[in-house]
Amino acid sequence: MTFKPAVMPPPRFDPLQCSRLAWVLFGAAVACQVSFHVIGSRVDAQGILREPFGLLPLSAAFGIGSGASLLAAWLIRSELH
Repeated sequence: MTFKPAVMPPPRFDPLQCSRLAWVLFGAAVACQVSFHVIGSRVDAQGILREPFGLLPLSAAFGIGSGASLLAAWLIRSELH
């Protein structure tokens, strides 16, 4: 009697997870933009502009990530069908 180990199939990538991730990243990008506008900008007494600048590139990174995730989901779905 020979023993054969059970071979597990490789896990399938769920394209729905990509689109969920895209929505979460898109929501984060929108939240950063809204926060930037709600916090606002001002010029202090020395003439220096004070604004939450870090929210802008963070929003762009979330937006790019959202687009990449949607593209990956679209490519995966087109391969599966």
